Amino acid sequence: MRKFRTKAIILLFALSLINTACFETEKSESDNNALIMAIVQANNFEIKGSWNLGFYTGGTDGGSAGSSVVTQTSWKEPGSQQLTILEIDIANKRFYYQFSADDAFNPSKYGRMDWATPHTNDCPGGASICFEFCQAVYAENTLADVKSNSIVSDHSNYKTNGCGAASFGWNYAVPQ
Repeated sequence: MRKFRTKAIILLFALSLINTACFETEKSESDNNALIMAIVQANNFEIKGSWNLGFYTGGTDGGSAGSSVVTQTSWKEPGSQQLTILEIDIANKRFYYQFSADDAFNPSKYGRMDWATPHTNDCPGGASICFEFCQAVYAENTLADVKSNSIVSDHSNYKTNGCGAASFGWNYAVPQ
């Protein structure tokens, strides 16, 4: 009887180790899948590049508004906005960001930038490709505040439709 109890205890211990190892493997696979998805999304970030920025007014090209370099981790406008990209949502064409600590208007605040699919027709200045973007949510105290905001941007006619809570107009980007 004692031998059976010892074998049963050893068997239960071995099963618990196997069970723990399986859960650790699943967790690692889940972590790996999340990391792979983040890398895929970052590499599919269709608006990466160096851009000249402009804005629409009254349904037409309102003029130049500077330039920007966009990577999967930042949106930088020389002498102006410096945004750190915290999360990219490729499916919904938006990214969440934080203003730099030295931003003149919104230091260390959070926001959401929405963009429309880059296209080759009807681009300002006859550019070969362009995309439209807007700061749909901005100047929030936390990332959670931005993510819980239900603002939906409407890019069905970005030349005239507003964007975000303040109904700012859509801006555009053409290659530098």
